[in-house]
Amino acid sequence: MDFFQKLDSAEGLKLLCGMVITVGPRSAGGQQQFSVRTVQGRRGAKAAEYGLLALHYYGHILARYPRAESVGYERSGSLQAWIGRIIEEGIWPGSDLVSYAGLSEEMCVVPATEGREILVALIRPLFGEDLDAVVEIPAGIEERTLMLSVVALLQGLIPVLDDDSVQLLDNALRYLRSYHDEGADWSAAGAARSLANRAFRQAGGSAA
Repeated sequence: MDFFQKLDSAEGLKLLCGMVITVGPRSAGGQQQFSVRTVQGRRGAKAAEYGLLALHYYGHILARYPRAESVGYERSGSLQAWIGRIIEEGIWPGSDLVSYAGLSEEMCVVPATEGREILVALIRPLFGEDLDAVVEIPAGIEERTLMLSVVALLQGLIPVLDDDSVQLLDNALRYLRSYHDEGADWSAAGAARSLANRAFRQAGGSAA
């Protein structure tokens, strides 16, 4: 039974949706290749829920880099700068987010590749209102690659989302950035969950 099957059959939670980010080999030009695919639970998945999953994944990776630590400060600053450039350009159907982030020479998102898989699932605890993410990262993935995988996930979502869900994701990322700018501690316990859900709801989203 794989990661998603275990979650889908577990008591005490509901699997809403999931995504697989495959970290492949480098291209002939030296770019780190990624591919992204979606996973649905038994109940199916709403398009907007994949956008919420992206917010949670961004928060989960960002939480690894506390701003109070020198290395964390540098890494979180880079990741936030990439997302900030994407926000400034705006997310639209057909957007090239890798280019917007200024990462075209370092990474690319391809239809399919073989490699190590990062697994992320959006879940609802049976007796809780707040949605949460479960992430499984294979051993040996470099931190820079994890940071790039956030942009890869966002890029891979564009063909999956309808126009309304793309706009919702764009707005929610803007709210999330505002919380960070206002001093929210993204590395605090539970921050990835609470900030993602708050931004999604403030942008007008809802998940069942």
